[in-house]
Amino acid sequence: MPEGTDIIRAQYYNDPFQAVVPPVYLSAAFGYVSDELAVKDDRGRVVRYSREVNPTLRPLERAVASLEGADDALAFNSGMSAISTAVLALAKGGLKVLITMELYSLTKARGKPRPWKGWGKA
Repeated sequence: MPEGTDIIRAQYYNDPFQAVVPPVYLSAAFGYVSDELAVKDDRGRVVRYSREVNPTLRPLERAVASLEGADDALAFNSGMSAISTAVLALAKGGLKVLITMELYSLTKARGKPRPWKGWGKA
């Protein structure tokens, strides 16, 4: 694709209803007659509850990844969920995490000196 049109059409979207652009799904939950008929995203996750998987979200993540030249991307519904995901993904047990004074106040409060012992061992 020519560079000038990357932002216009960052990622191909394949809609089961042939929509030209991804629709915005405002539903909180999705129901299916059976598990076999449940819709899954391209990561294999069943679309049941919008906070976990939303059909609008994945096309956004793929478009951002395409524009950034990355293999994939993650989008979050809040700054706190983005921060905690990044810190928990990168911090290993026993390591210290250096934070700045300008960090989001609730994240800073969670960052008071204490050892990280891993999941379920706090």
